[in-house]
Amino acid sequence: MRLRIVLILGFALVGVALLWADFTAHADLSTLSDRGLSVPATVTRLETKHQTVTYSYVLPSGTYTGVWDDGGGAGNPAYTDLHVGDIITAVYLPSAPSKSVPGDPHIRLVQQEAVIGVTIGGFFLVGLTIIYAYFFVGGRRSMSVWRG
Repeated sequence: MRLRIVLILGFALVGVALLWADFTAHADLSTLSDRGLSVPATVTRLETKHQTVTYSYVLPSGTYTGVWDDGGGAGNPAYTDLHVGDIITAVYLPSAPSKSVPGDPHIRLVQQEAVIGVTIGGFFLVGLTIIYAYFFVGGRRSMSVWRG
């Protein structure tokens, strides 16, 4: 019984954490899409492992650096076509110039909404599968992992 509760609570906590991260990123992209300003930026570093793009842009208030972990695109060249020193477009918030995103934040917002949809759908389907397996396929007799 305890193991079942721990597994269900663990599953729920992972789902909530993933959704919180997705919605936080969604809020930032939404703000950048609504209020952001475009600026030319220079690619300063590329990391292949996570397709991380580091870029810098100059404003009257100073030089700022941005890091994006999902590669290029969204109006900029794809990650595989980027090189250190390339000029890309970044969008920053005038009220918080260190907050920025490379490319068009609206495109990234649409992509993020797809991630949120897949996350919700995936956890809904896995949750239904667990409920179905436990209550309709034989409960405790056939699912020894649920014994606790």
